[in-house]
Amino acid sequence: MIRILKVELTKVVNYPTFWVIFGIHLLLLIPAVFAFESFVQSVAGGTGPDGVAIQTATPGVSIFNFPGAWHNLAYLASWFQFILVILFVILVTNEYTYKTLRQNIIDGLSAVEIIAAKEVLILFLTAVSTLMLFALTAALGKPAEGVGMFDGVVAVPAYFMSLFLFLHLAYFLSSWLKKTGLVIGMLIIYWIVEGIAGFWLPDSVSQLLPMNVRVNMLPNPLSEMMGLEAVANVSLLNGGLCLAYAALFLGGNYWLLKHGHAAK
Repeated sequence: MIRILKVELTKVVNYPTFWVIFGIHLLLLIPAVFAFESFVQSVAGGTGPDGVAIQTATPGVSIFNFPGAWHNLAYLASWFQFILVILFVILVTNEYTYKTLRQNIIDGLSAVEIIAAKEVLILFLTAVSTLMLFALTAALGKPAEGVGMFDGVVAVPAYFMSLFLFLHLAYFLSSWLKKTGLVIGMLIIYWIVEGIAGFWLPDSVSQLLPMNVRVNMLPNPLSEMMGLEAVANVSLLNGGLCLAYAALFLGGNYWLLKHGHAAK
Protein backbone atom coordinates (compact mmCIF):
# COMPACT_ATOMS: atom_id res chain seq x y z
CA MET A 1 0.00 0.00 0.00
CA ILE A 2 2.80 2.43 0.89
CA ARG A 3 4.45 1.71 -2.46
CA ILE A 4 1.22 2.50 -4.29
CA LEU A 5 0.79 5.78 -2.48
CA LYS A 6 4.38 6.80 -3.19
CA VAL A 7 3.86 6.03 -6.88
CA GLU A 8 0.70 8.15 -6.89
CA LEU A 9 2.39 11.18 -5.35
CA THR A 10 5.48 10.77 -7.55
CA LYS A 11 3.27 10.66 -10.62
CA VAL A 12 1.61 13.91 -9.60
CA VAL A 13 4.78 15.76 -8.61
CA ASN A 14 6.42 14.88 -11.94
CA TYR A 15 3.39 16.02 -13.96
CA PRO A 16 4.09 19.55 -15.36
CA THR A 17 0.40 20.43 -15.66
CA PHE A 18 0.08 19.96 -11.91
CA TRP A 19 2.60 22.72 -11.21
CA VAL A 20 1.19 25.01 -13.90
CA ILE A 21 -2.37 24.86 -12.58
CA PHE A 22 -1.28 24.95 -8.95
CA GLY A 23 0.87 27.98 -9.74
CA ILE A 24 -2.08 29.68 -11.46
CA HIS A 25 -4.13 29.06 -8.32
CA LEU A 26 -1.53 30.82 -6.17
CA LEU A 27 -0.79 33.65 -8.63
CA LEU A 28 -4.47 34.51 -8.99
CA LEU A 29 -5.25 34.28 -5.29
CA ILE A 30 -2.65 36.79 -4.08
CA PRO A 31 -3.68 39.75 -6.29
CA ALA A 32 -7.34 38.85 -5.71
CA VAL A 33 -6.81 39.31 -1.97
CA PHE A 34 -5.55 42.86 -2.44
CA ALA A 35 -8.25 43.63 -5.02
CA PHE A 36 -10.86 42.44 -2.53
CA GLU A 37 -9.33 44.68 0.13
CA SER A 38 -9.63 47.69 -2.20
CA PHE A 39 -13.22 46.79 -3.05
CA VAL A 40 -14.23 46.47 0.59
CA GLN A 41 -12.54 49.72 1.52
CA SER A 42 -14.43 51.52 -1.27
CA VAL A 43 -17.93 50.22 -0.55
CA ALA A 44 -18.14 48.98 3.04
CA GLY A 45 -18.97 51.05 6.07
CA GLY A 46 -19.69 50.47 9.75
CA THR A 47 -18.79 47.60 12.04
CA GLY A 48 -20.73 44.45 12.74
CA PRO A 49 -21.63 42.87 16.06
CA ASP A 50 -18.61 40.56 16.17
CA GLY A 51 -16.06 43.02 14.83
CA VAL A 52 -15.20 41.17 11.62
CA ALA A 53 -12.76 43.47 9.85
CA ILE A 54 -14.37 43.10 6.46
CA GLN A 55 -17.38 45.07 7.57
CA THR A 56 -15.80 48.47 7.82
CA ALA A 57 -14.03 51.05 5.74
CA THR A 58 -12.82 52.98 8.75
CA PRO A 59 -9.29 54.28 8.10
CA GLY A 60 -6.68 51.84 9.31
CA VAL A 61 -9.06 48.88 9.35
CA SER A 62 -8.98 46.24 6.62
CA ILE A 63 -9.85 42.67 5.76
CA PHE A 64 -6.40 41.77 7.09
CA ASN A 65 -7.22 42.72 10.69
CA PHE A 66 -7.52 39.84 13.13
CA PRO A 67 -9.78 38.11 13.99
CA GLY A 68 -11.70 38.69 10.75
CA ALA A 69 -8.65 38.06 8.55
CA TRP A 70 -8.96 34.29 8.89
CA HIS A 71 -12.58 34.25 7.73
CA ASN A 72 -12.11 36.93 5.07
CA LEU A 73 -9.17 35.26 3.34
CA ALA A 74 -10.59 31.75 3.74
CA TYR A 75 -13.83 32.86 2.09
CA LEU A 76 -11.97 34.50 -0.78
CA ALA A 77 -9.69 31.46 -1.21
CA SER A 78 -12.75 29.20 -1.35
CA TRP A 79 -13.67 30.79 -4.69
CA PHE A 80 -10.36 29.56 -6.09
CA GLN A 81 -10.96 25.99 -4.98
CA PHE A 82 -12.49 25.30 -8.38
CA ILE A 83 -9.02 25.61 -9.94
CA LEU A 84 -7.76 22.81 -7.68
CA VAL A 85 -10.86 20.78 -8.48
CA ILE A 86 -10.13 21.14 -12.22
CA LEU A 87 -6.57 19.97 -11.56
CA PHE A 88 -7.83 16.91 -9.70
CA VAL A 89 -10.38 16.13 -12.43
CA ILE A 90 -7.62 16.22 -15.06
CA LEU A 91 -5.47 13.86 -13.00
CA VAL A 92 -8.30 11.34 -12.57
CA THR A 93 -9.74 11.48 -16.09
CA ASN A 94 -6.26 11.15 -17.61
CA GLU A 95 -6.11 7.67 -16.11
CA TYR A 96 -9.16 6.72 -18.16
CA THR A 97 -7.98 8.52 -21.29
CA TYR A 98 -4.55 6.86 -21.28
CA LYS A 99 -5.82 3.51 -19.91
CA THR A 100 -3.57 3.84 -16.85
CA LEU A 101 -6.31 2.74 -14.45
CA ARG A 102 -7.18 -0.29 -16.57
CA GLN A 103 -3.52 -1.33 -16.57
CA ASN A 104 -3.36 -0.94 -12.78
CA ILE A 105 -6.34 -3.27 -12.45
CA ILE A 106 -4.75 -5.79 -14.81
CA ASP A 107 -1.58 -5.61 -12.70
CA GLY A 108 -3.61 -6.73 -9.71
CA LEU A 109 -4.47 -3.55 -7.80
CA SER A 110 -7.70 -3.84 -5.84
CA ALA A 111 -10.50 -1.28 -5.84
CA VAL A 112 -9.62 -0.38 -2.26
CA GLU A 113 -5.98 0.27 -3.16
CA ILE A 114 -6.93 2.44 -6.14
CA ILE A 115 -9.35 4.50 -4.07
CA ALA A 116 -6.85 4.78 -1.19
CA ALA A 117 -4.26 6.23 -3.57
CA LYS A 118 -6.71 8.88 -4.76
CA GLU A 119 -7.75 9.61 -1.19
CA VAL A 120 -4.14 10.42 -0.35
CA LEU A 121 -4.03 12.73 -3.36
CA ILE A 122 -7.18 14.50 -2.13
CA LEU A 123 -5.67 14.92 1.32
CA PHE A 124 -2.40 16.16 -0.22
CA LEU A 125 -4.10 18.85 -2.32
CA THR A 126 -6.36 19.86 0.55
CA ALA A 127 -3.53 20.05 3.08
CA VAL A 128 -1.18 22.01 0.81
CA SER A 129 -3.90 24.51 -0.14
CA THR A 130 -4.89 24.93 3.51
CA LEU A 131 -1.28 25.48 4.57
CA MET A 132 -0.96 28.13 1.85
CA LEU A 133 -4.05 29.87 3.22
CA PHE A 134 -2.71 29.70 6.77
CA ALA A 135 0.70 31.09 5.73
CA LEU A 136 -0.86 33.87 3.63
CA THR A 137 -3.18 34.95 6.42
CA ALA A 138 -0.45 34.79 9.05
CA ALA A 139 1.82 36.90 6.82
CA LEU A 140 -0.76 39.54 5.85
CA GLY A 141 -2.81 39.59 9.04
CA LYS A 142 -2.63 42.65 11.25
CA PRO A 143 -2.92 42.46 15.04
CA ALA A 144 -5.65 44.35 16.85
CA GLU A 145 -5.68 45.47 20.46
CA GLY A 146 -7.07 42.80 22.74
CA VAL A 147 -7.31 40.24 19.91
CA GLY A 148 -5.08 37.19 19.64
CA MET A 149 -3.59 36.20 16.32
CA PHE A 150 -5.41 32.87 16.36
CA ASP A 151 -8.82 34.23 17.29
CA GLY A 152 -11.09 33.21 14.43
CA VAL A 153 -8.69 30.58 13.09
CA VAL A 154 -11.66 28.15 12.91
CA ALA A 155 -12.09 29.47 9.36
CA VAL A 156 -8.99 27.48 8.35
CA PRO A 157 -10.40 24.01 9.18
CA ALA A 158 -13.67 25.21 7.62
CA TYR A 159 -11.74 25.86 4.41
CA PHE A 160 -10.10 22.42 4.68
CA MET A 161 -13.44 20.63 5.03
CA SER A 162 -14.98 22.69 2.24
CA LEU A 163 -12.27 21.69 -0.25
CA PHE A 164 -12.24 18.11 1.05
CA LEU A 165 -15.93 17.76 0.23
CA PHE A 166 -15.62 19.46 -3.16
CA LEU A 167 -12.79 17.16 -4.26
CA HIS A 168 -14.72 14.03 -3.29
CA LEU A 169 -17.67 15.14 -5.39
CA ALA A 170 -15.26 15.78 -8.28
CA TYR A 171 -13.69 12.34 -7.79
CA PHE A 172 -17.01 10.55 -8.13
CA LEU A 173 -18.06 12.53 -11.21
CA SER A 174 -14.63 11.98 -12.79
CA SER A 175 -14.87 8.22 -12.27
CA TRP A 176 -18.41 8.14 -13.60
CA LEU A 177 -18.12 10.43 -16.64
CA LYS A 178 -14.38 9.97 -17.46
CA LYS A 179 -14.12 13.08 -19.67
CA THR A 180 -12.54 16.26 -18.27
CA GLY A 181 -14.82 18.74 -20.04
CA LEU A 182 -17.94 16.72 -19.25
CA VAL A 183 -17.04 16.50 -15.56
CA ILE A 184 -16.33 20.23 -15.27
CA GLY A 185 -19.59 21.02 -17.06
CA MET A 186 -21.51 18.66 -14.78
CA LEU A 187 -19.98 20.26 -11.68
CA ILE A 188 -21.14 23.69 -12.85
CA ILE A 189 -24.60 22.38 -13.74
CA TYR A 190 -24.91 20.63 -10.39
CA TRP A 191 -23.90 23.81 -8.56
CA ILE A 192 -26.59 25.77 -10.42
CA VAL A 193 -29.27 23.10 -10.00
CA GLU A 194 -28.60 22.77 -6.29
CA GLY A 195 -28.84 26.54 -5.94
CA ILE A 196 -32.20 26.59 -7.73
CA ALA A 197 -33.46 23.62 -5.72
CA GLY A 198 -32.62 25.53 -2.56
CA PHE A 199 -35.38 28.04 -3.34
CA TRP A 200 -38.01 25.29 -3.52
CA LEU A 201 -36.90 22.98 -0.74
CA PRO A 202 -37.44 23.72 2.96
CA ASP A 203 -34.40 25.34 4.59
CA SER A 204 -34.03 22.32 6.86
CA VAL A 205 -33.47 20.19 3.75
CA SER A 206 -31.60 22.57 1.44
CA GLN A 207 -29.00 23.30 4.12
CA LEU A 208 -28.00 19.65 4.06
CA LEU A 209 -27.06 19.62 0.35
CA PRO A 210 -23.30 19.40 -0.40
CA MET A 211 -22.69 22.87 -1.83
CA ASN A 212 -24.83 24.47 0.88
CA VAL A 213 -22.82 22.65 3.53
CA ARG A 214 -19.73 24.34 2.10
CA VAL A 215 -21.48 27.73 2.24
CA ASN A 216 -22.63 27.12 5.79
CA MET A 217 -19.06 26.51 6.91
CA LEU A 218 -17.68 29.60 5.13
CA PRO A 219 -20.50 32.13 4.60
CA ASN A 220 -19.84 35.42 2.82
CA PRO A 221 -18.49 37.76 5.53
CA LEU A 222 -19.90 40.74 3.63
CA SER A 223 -23.42 39.54 4.39
CA GLU A 224 -23.06 40.85 7.94
CA MET A 225 -23.23 44.33 6.46
CA MET A 226 -26.86 43.48 5.63
CA GLY A 227 -27.58 42.24 9.14
CA LEU A 228 -27.18 38.54 8.32
CA GLU A 229 -25.11 36.12 10.35
CA ALA A 230 -21.80 35.18 8.74
CA VAL A 231 -19.57 33.15 11.04
CA ALA A 232 -17.16 30.42 9.97
CA ASN A 233 -18.66 27.27 11.39
CA VAL A 234 -17.25 23.75 11.56
CA SER A 235 -20.07 22.39 13.70
CA LEU A 236 -20.55 18.72 14.44
CA LEU A 237 -23.39 18.69 11.90
CA ASN A 238 -21.40 20.34 9.11
CA GLY A 239 -18.29 18.27 9.76
CA GLY A 240 -20.36 15.09 9.95
CA LEU A 241 -22.11 15.89 6.68
CA CYS A 242 -18.76 16.48 4.96
CA LEU A 243 -17.49 13.09 6.08
CA ALA A 244 -20.79 11.38 5.23
CA TYR A 245 -20.84 12.82 1.71
CA ALA A 246 -17.17 11.90 1.23
CA ALA A 247 -17.95 8.32 2.28
CA LEU A 248 -20.96 8.27 -0.06
CA PHE A 249 -18.90 9.45 -3.04
CA LEU A 250 -16.11 6.99 -2.25
CA GLY A 251 -18.72 4.25 -2.02
CA GLY A 252 -19.92 5.27 -5.48
CA ASN A 253 -16.36 5.00 -6.81
CA TYR A 254 -15.97 1.58 -5.24
CA TRP A 255 -19.20 0.40 -6.86
CA LEU A 256 -18.08 1.66 -10.27
CA LEU A 257 -14.73 -0.10 -9.98
CA LYS A 258 -16.24 -3.38 -8.79
CA HIS A 259 -18.74 -3.37 -11.68
CA GLY A 260 -16.06 -2.91 -14.35
CA HIS A 261 -16.78 0.73 -15.17
CA ALA A 262 -13.05 1.38 -15.65
CA ALA A 263 -12.96 -1.06 -18.55
CA LYS A 264 -15.98 0.39 -20.36
